[in-house]
Amino acid sequence: PPEGPNPPPKAAISHSSGFKMETNHNLNEPVLSGQNSSSRTWDAEFTNEKGRGRVALAGFGLGFLAGIAVLMLAVLPAAAPFWVYLFLLVCFHMLEYLLTAAFRPDVLSFENFLLNHSTPYQVMVLVCWLEYWVEYALVPPSAPFVNKQWGIVSSCGV
Repeated sequence: PPEGPNPPPKAAISHSSGFKMETNHNLNEPVLSGQNSSSRTWDAEFTNEKGRGRVALAGFGLGFLAGIAVLMLAVLPAAAPFWVYLFLLVCFHMLEYLLTAAFRPDVLSFENFLLNHSTPYQVMVLVCWLEYWVEYALVPPSAPFVNKQWGIVSSCGV
């Protein structure tokens, strides 16, 4: 229906994530500041560094991965060191975000998960995982030089 000569004003909503959303009362559609109303508004939630969609997906993915690690402890206990490592790695990334949220909410964004820390870090993690699973698959636990038991060395991280 036509709005008449005086359309209703747009209401601006500021979020702690750092960008403003405006609600167009004519269409009742949220629009991020600086975008035209014809663009898909939800895209910015997933493409903007401070978008809540990216943060939600990262949090969901990390939580899912932590659940898989705990489940795999029961399903494949022979690989317990890897599953504990994976769970602790997920906790590290979640805590990085949560500590930033608690003490520096003004700079809070997807980047605070440190998932894309650096290319060398990502390569190191993948090589570490590959090394563990190649050794797990190729070296029998009964080999004289292999001690895959969880012990004091694994607990200390040495």
